Amino acid sequence: MSAPTFHESAVKVRGGDAGRLTRALAEQGIIAGLDLGRIDARRRDELLIAVTERHSRADLDRLVAGLAGFTG
Repeated sequence: MSAPTFHESAVKVRGGDAGRLTRALAEQGIIAGLDLGRIDARRRDELLIAVTERHSRADLDRLVAGLAGFTG
């Protein structure tokens, strides 16, 4: 995305369905982010991720592993 960010980024989801991704990661106890398709159907392949000081390195590693393991 080309806009400035502050603790948030929108990322494209492998497989094109952010809703499926968020449900799959929720089953693993991971809150992945906001499925932007819930706001605008044209953005169903995008996930808004927010990272703050409350997230530990272990939290981020777990999120990254969950994203990497999602096959869509």
